[in-house]
Parts: sequence; structure tokens; C-alpha cells
Amino acid sequence: MWYQDTAGLALDLCLLENQAELEAGVCLILPPAQDPVAGINLPFVFPGNFPDEAFWWNATAVMDMPGGGRAILVLALEAAFGIGPPTIGGQISFARVRIRIDTPATGDYTVTHPYGVEVFQNVPAGTRGINYTADIGIGAPGDYTGELQGPVGPFLVASDAPGGAPLPPVSIPGSANLFLSDAAVPVFVTGSPFGTNYFEICGPGLGTPCVRLDQFTLMGKIHTEPIGSPMTVNRASYSRDGTSVRVDVFATASPGPGAPTPVLSVGGAGSGAAAIPNVLMNGPALPLGSYFGQSIPFATDTLPAEVIVTNLADIPPSSQTAKLVDIVTVTEAVYDPATSLLSITATSSDKLVPPVLTAIGLPGSISGGDILTEPGTPGDPASKRLLNYQVGIPATSPAGPVPPPTVTVRSSAGGVHTAPVMTVAGGVFTAGGPIAVDDFVSTEAGSAPQFVIAVLDNDGPSAAIDATTVQIVTAPSRGLAAVDPGTGVITFTPGNSAFVWDVTFTYRFSSLAPVLPSNVATVTVTTTAPTAGAAPIAMADGPFEVGVAQALQIPVATLLSNDLPNSGTIDGASFAIVAGSAVGGGASLANETVTFTADNTPGAGSFNYTEANTNGQVSAAATVSVTKLDAGEVLVINRAVFRRGTWRIEGTSTRPGSVVTLHLGNATGPVIGQATADAVGAWRVRGTSTVTPVGNATVTAVSIGGATASAAVNIQP
Repeated sequence: MWYQDTAGLALDLCLLENQAELEAGVCLILPPAQDPVAGINLPFVFPGNFPDEAFWWNATAVMDMPGGGRAILVLALEAAFGIGPPTIGGQISFARVRIRIDTPATGDYTVTHPYGVEVFQNVPAGTRGINYTADIGIGAPGDYTGELQGPVGPFLVASDAPGGAPLPPVSIPGSANLFLSDAAVPVFVTGSPFGTNYFEICGPGLGTPCVRLDQFTLMGKIHTEPIGSPMTVNRASYSRDGTSVRVDVFATASPGPGAPTPVLSVGGAGSGAAAIPNVLMNGPALPLGSYFGQSIPFATDTLPAEVIVTNLADIPPSSQTAKLVDIVTVTEAVYDPATSLLSITATSSDKLVPPVLTAIGLPGSISGGDILTEPGTPGDPASKRLLNYQVGIPATSPAGPVPPPTVTVRSSAGGVHTAPVMTVAGGVFTAGGPIAVDDFVSTEAGSAPQFVIAVLDNDGPSAAIDATTVQIVTAPSRGLAAVDPGTGVITFTPGNSAFVWDVTFTYRFSSLAPVLPSNVATVTVTTTAPTAGAAPIAMADGPFEVGVAQALQIPVATLLSNDLPNSGTIDGASFAIVAGSAVGGGASLANETVTFTADNTPGAGSFNYTEANTNGQVSAAATVSVTKLDAGEVLVINRAVFRRGTWRIEGTSTRPGSVVTLHLGNATGPVIGQATADAVGAWRVRGTSTVTPVGNATVTAVSIGGATASAAVNIQP
């Protein structure tokens, strides 16, 4: 088996054929697993003495890395076996890109190779810090086309300089084959589709921004036999009667790499009276490259078994053979439900020597099968063409017989035709389940606090519906749907009728007699915006925590973040605290921040606010809840370390869930970070920050309840 690239270069699987090739090292071979110590023994015999891995093509680059270590790039089109030793059916093939790099430093690396660029982020320093392999194309048994979707191609070949002119193939004494290279001495290459005929690594610790290697060890055995352009014979059929005969051939073809437009001819694979004269085929018809040819054989009663289609433009010409078959036409396939009979009428294009026509894959028995005669001379074989028989379809289910959707008739002369089965009226079928039809309800937002939906009104048949069986299958995502157990009417309560949205839920029911379930239908409730626009929906927030007699600051953006514009756009400047709504303290608005100052009593507090859309529609008030904490919390800072731009601060609180803010210096200093005490009161802040301590610095922890604690910072080099 060979693979060919878009430049026309085809390579055979590089399997050593003699001792000269083995000694020259022109093929990269993994010794058979049965006896790896013994190495490679020739000749190869499948599967007993066969390599576990072999290659159609391989290009490998090995680069020494600054400071020690090395980098390896392997590009290959490889043959191997899926599991275990070589076995029939275990063969696989794939395209490989493998990158292994001993990385000198931690960081991001970019690797450029002839078939692309790979980026590796956050790579640790060390041996094989980058260890990347992509094997593309491993398919089902017998499928060797997946690698064509891989990155390898066209094949790199040896050149006099990176990206330069290709060098001629290499021959070795004692071998009749040609090779891309001797596979031992590194060479420059050419053929990269991106012009990157090298192996380059860019990243930290290299001494320079990038290091590059432009020589590869290259392996590949050139396929020297002619390769024809792609061609497919789509149909080769004949038609004949007592006076005439013709052969019709349809094909598609496209030029191979570097080849001219195909010129196709067709003739018969016979001699004498059985011969079919060669004729040039019409084509190509674009865009598929279609061709058609018709030839008249020398005799009507003798035909060759095959035709030969030849591409005369290939050098040398390439050919394909195709079996010559008749044309089968199913002129009628009709099923009668009243009699459970399927009647089939078919014809063959061979009216001179009528073939046997057989309907295949049908249930039941054939109650016919005579080849009928067209109007003409009774018994004249030349006039026979019809096959007409009836098939009794047995009852394969409790509901009755089931005919096939199609029938296929096959001819002993090779033709085949599949046709749909038509039906006639006359069947008696038991009533099925009732039909539930989707329902749609629409109203203006804010106008209907409830929707009463008679879902059964458009379902049917109405006489068979049992209204007491209506049930919700899928509940609405918003709101509540309730079924009246007597009438089946569904009442939908949206929860907030001011919303502009679509809500769906589903339902089903049963018939009376026989009791059969309906399908599941969907109810869609749509509320639309009023002409003046819909008001936004302000959602409740909190609870926020604050210590008694302490001030809590909440950005307006935080309160608006969970609100719904409701088909409009929220105007942040419209935010307003409802006058007199504050409970348990006072609320004020300044600089896009709400300040809630708690009174001296622990417990619940709150305030209300409204907002508006840019169209001026004002929302209903939303409540912001606040929890006022007593002053009994105790904070402790156990550790405060700053090292190389990273803070590590740990402590405890006597109140689990308390939010603790860390400041450099006193409680009004720059914020280092924030943490939440866990279930046992422990909290920690770790990470980088632009806040940097100097000298005898301190940090101060402030909890949401107003508790504070301070500690010195341990600044480490």
C-alpha cells in the first residue's frame, strides 16, 4: 500500500527487502516483539516475522538544548498494530507529530515545525517538560484513510538548503529501490506548506529568544510503479432485444497530481463476436468530472462479462474494469391492506435472454413468480420481460401486518433496483391514541396575573378525551402550572406578571376507551412589552452583614447585577433608595455607593430601592436585607508573610462565615485582599498583590462585623 501527497510523490511502506538495505539503514524498523533481542531477521514474513512498527515516511530532528538536555521532533506516517504482536486485522496507520523537550526554565514555549506551530503554556522546567504526541488517523479495522486528515503533508524531501531545490532520490548498491535519503546523515529539507523547513523553539532559559535546527534525518521508499488518476466506474449496463443491443457506461474521473484532464474510452473485455468496440466517452461534465459513453456490441446474443474503462491521458494509460449488468426496473410495488398482499412487477433490460428476477428480503411466502409475456408472440423469449408475483405479509405485531417501505428486485444478470412501496385504500385499523396539540398564549406584561388555558380545546378526537387525566409532564421554568382535576383546564401563574419572556411547560392526557396515552404537547406563554416599554425587574439582595453601630458600603453595581432589564436597558443613574424604607439603621446614596449605618441593636435590617429603564419605566421596589451582628467577634492574625511579591496571611475568627478584609497598615490602608472564615473560623489570604510592604510594616484585619486585629509583616527575600 502506498500514500501519495499533493505534489505527486508516492511512498511505499519502507520494509527491508535484503541485507544491503538493512546494512544501509534506509528504513526505520522496530524489531518484531516476538524476539527483540535477536533483532531484525530477513525476509519478513507476515505475521510471524514482521516488524511491530514501520514507516512510509519519517523526518526526525534532534537538537541539543542550552544548559544540557535535548529536544526531539518526530514527524511521521507510521504503520503499527493496535494491540499485541502483528496479527491479521490488527493493522493501523496514522500521522504523527511528536515533540519532546528538556525545558531549561519554567514558562511558555512556542515550537515551530514544518507542519505548524504548537504553543505550550506554564511548562515546568525539567526533563521532558514538554512531552507532546499527536497520532491522527487511527480508524476502524481496514480503514487507512484517517491519516489523510492529519497534519503531515506534503512529504518533506532532501534539499541543498532549507526550502531549496529538491535533491534526487538515493539509490544504494544491492537494492533496486529508490529512497528519499540514506536515513542516517541529517539533511536540509524542503516541502513545508508554510515555508518553515526547520525545528524552532522559543521560550525562557534559552540564552537567546529562540533556538533553531534546520537538518533532519529523513526516511522514505519511493513508489516507482505508475499511479493512475482517480477514476470510478459508476455504472456499466446493457439493454437488448431480438433486434438491437447497446452498452451504457457512466464514470467519474479527476486528474492526479501533475496529470492532465482525463480522457476516457470504454470497450468490452472480449474478442470476436463478444467484443464491444472502444469508443471515447463524453466528458468531463463539471463539477464532478462525470463521463458517459455508449457502445454497440458486434453481436446481440453474446456479451462480455466486463467492460474496460481506460484513461488515455495517464502515462502510461490506467484502466478499471466493471461488471456488465442489466437494468432492473420495479414498475410497480403496491400493498393492499385489505388482503395483506404486496404485488410487485419488475422488468429487465435484457429481453433477449430473460434473467431470473428475484425480490429479496421480503417476509412471508411468494404466491406467484411467473414471468409474464408482453403483447406479442406467445412463448417468444424475446418478448418476456415482466416478473409479477404477490407476497403475503404475515401479521408480525398484535396490531396487524406491516409491509416493508421499499422492495428490492435483483436480476441473475447482475442488475438490482429498489423502489418505494405504494399502498391502496382498504385497511381497517384500530383507533390509536388521542392527539395533543401545542398551545400558544400571549398577553402584554403586567396585564394578566394568571392565565386560564383550556388546553384540550384543540386536541382530539374530542369524544375520546378523558379530561380527568390531564397531567403536567414538564413544569414551567418560572411560575406555577396547576391542572383542574375535573375539566383539565390549566391555570398558569407567572409569579411576576411584569416579566417580558417566554415560558413553556408540557402536558399529556389519555383517551376514554380504549385507554391510550396521548403524545406530549407544549404550552408556550408569551408576555410582550407594553407600547411604552416594560419596567425593569429589581430583584431582592442580601443578606449583607455589618456590625452593630458600623457602616456597610454596597456598590450600586452590586445591587443591580442580578436585576433584569426586561426587554430594555437599566439606567444605573436612576437607582434610588425609597424614602423611609430603612429598617434597623439608616441608608444613604453617594458616589454610586449605598451606605447602610446599623443601629445598636443586633438583628435584621433592610432598605428598599427602585430603578428605571432608559425608556423611563420605573421598577417595583426591591428589598435589600442586612444582618446586624453583635460586637462579640474576636479576630486573630496568626501569620503575615510577604515574599517575592506574594502575600501569605492566615488567622482565625470566632464567627464562622465572617468576611475579613486585610489592609496594609491601619484599617484605612490599602486593601491587600479579602477572605471568608470557614466552618471552624479559619481564614487565609494568599496571592500576589500590587500592595507592597516596606520596613517595619504591619497589616490590619477588619471583619464585616467591625472586629479588628493587627500584626507585623515578616518580609522575606
